[in-house]
Amino acid sequence: MCSAILNRRWKMIAENIKAYMIENNIKQGQVGLKAGMTPQALSESLMGKRKLSIDEYVSLCDALHVSVDFFTDQRELGHGATN
Repeated sequence: MCSAILNRRWKMIAENIKAYMIENNIKQGQVGLKAGMTPQALSESLMGKRKLSIDEYVSLCDALHVSVDFFTDQRELGHGATN
């Protein structure tokens, strides 16, 4: 049960990262290089085929200039906000 919850959580985080990059017109290649990840590793992580390690996640957040909790809070990305 715990494993399933963690898998869903990581998938949500990956989806939030992907959405943020699309919304801000950020290319995977640029971020991958800054984060020290191969293009394939980043792509697989954002598609949910591979989990990010904690170190990769921190490096990715650094490369995107956001805090590590940014992608865990959907409200910060505008999801569920009323306009």
